Amino acid sequence: SAQRQLEGLEQSSSDVRRELEEVARRAQERVEQVQADLERRIDAVSVEASERIARLCTVQDELAHKLREALDTVVEPVCRQADQCTSRLDVAEEMLAALRSESSSHGEWVSE
Repeated sequence: SAQRQLEGLEQSSSDVRRELEEVARRAQERVEQVQADLERRIDAVSVEASERIARLCTVQDELAHKLREALDTVVEPVCRQADQCTSRLDVAEEMLAALRSESSSHGEWVSE
């Protein structure tokens, strides 16, 4: 009777060991599946991030080009025109100063 109980316990122990090994094997498989899935997701996110960065760089380049065009076609011509106006104003002020000087020497006053 004790022998049969011992054999029964050994069988039970062996069965429990096999079940634990099976649980450990399935857990390891699941861990590997999850790890592979995470690696695929990380790769997909990395690819998407790279594509978005490339699109942002393209947009940035386009904006820089448009800004350069705006500077060339609008801002710089306006600045040149302003410089020309300033030069003309300087000449006009010099002429006015000369007229004032000349008129004051004749006793006349030229008002602004």
